[in-house]
Amino acid sequence: MPTFGFSAFLKLISLNSRPQFTAIRNRSTPSLSDGGYDFHRSLKRLAHRLVVGGEPLADLLREAERIAREPERNSAKAGLERLSRWRAVNSGRVLSFASVLYESPAKEFKVQYQPNFGIEVDGRGVAIHLWNTAKPDLDDRMTYGALSLFPSLYAAQSERPNDVAVLSLPESRLYRLSDVGDYTEVGLRLVRRLDDLFARARSEPSRPSSPPRHRPTPPIDPK
Repeated sequence: MPTFGFSAFLKLISLNSRPQFTAIRNRSTPSLSDGGYDFHRSLKRLAHRLVVGGEPLADLLREAERIAREPERNSAKAGLERLSRWRAVNSGRVLSFASVLYESPAKEFKVQYQPNFGIEVDGRGVAIHLWNTAKPDLDDRMTYGALSLFPSLYAAQSERPNDVAVLSLPESRLYRLSDVGDYTEVGLRLVRRLDDLFARARSEPSRPSSPPRHRPTPPIDPK
């Protein structure tokens, strides 16, 4: 059963229908179902040190400069700078919350919501997951629908957040579930539709792989 990290899930549900189904088909193929390389791994690590560890931004930017891949390096540095600016005006007490795992109704996929950190906002503990992907743009309705899947999973935990959120670093915007109305039904419709798409992807015949290319056989010398 494919398991998505929350950023990967947000990316999937923000895609248009055709690229979305292609992504689902790829996730349904055993050889392609691995999540692959985590482009944002360095940012997550450095962001935790910035917010939770209180390390200076300048030190973390110098460390980010050592990231080998240029696109990942630039993304991590830009994300850290945006997070530092956001944190400067959102200085609530730092909190810590565990991750939770959602399983779809038809058991076609799972989604893990893993907060990168938590903070106290207006006296309430908010679990925050970072989003630092330039494209696609987050879809407001789908984002809040996705967030609505997790409060009930936190309900049984002793150290649970009062709220769940996504902090979009490219937008410097906090998508906080409590800021909108009840999105429970939106979330349920979303995962049921994805269940149908995963089932369809599994039922479709596999695409034939391209035949191997061979070098042409030279003509036989008639002599």
